[in-house]
Amino acid sequence: MANTEASSQKTNLWLWALLIVTLLLTVYVNLQSDDVVEEVELSKPTRRTSLGNNKPRPIKSRSRSQANLISVPDDLINLDLLERDQALQSVGNAFVSRSWYVPPPPPQVMEEEYEPEAPKAPPVPFKYIGRFDEYQIYLQEGDKLYTVEVGDTIKGVWRIESDEPNRIELTYIPLNELKILNKN
Repeated sequence: MANTEASSQKTNLWLWALLIVTLLLTVYVNLQSDDVVEEVELSKPTRRTSLGNNKPRPIKSRSRSQANLISVPDDLINLDLLERDQALQSVGNAFVSRSWYVPPPPPQVMEEEYEPEAPKAPPVPFKYIGRFDEYQIYLQEGDKLYTVEVGDTIKGVWRIESDEPNRIELTYIPLNELKILNKN
């Protein structure tokens, strides 16, 4: 524990020493750079008088209010040299809106008319469990047990039509379709 504290104190001491050296060097360079600026001579920018003349002439200094207003004499710019190339003039509008939408192909006409199938009654959801006497029949749907007789309606959808020795006839009332439930 003491060894790690001593090494961290040495590390902190080195970091502080490096920080002080860095600050001293920064101040020294800053003081030296001010002297260099004074020794440099500034050259004045020049302007060309025409396209063919390569002799530079010095730019006249302007006040700040005149700096935004620049007047150019007419003889300084040769406007005949500023003509556009004929190939560039026929470019047209570069910002015309274009659509990359491709319409889908037209639907194929079927030769045969599609006739929807007539609705069918669902399969009988009941399982035959047994009988108590000659009138009472036990039917099961999932975990529900129904005690019915011939002529009864179950859930307002199924009606018991007949009870024969091997099968029970039920009618699906919405479609008036007869279905058979085997007792096996």
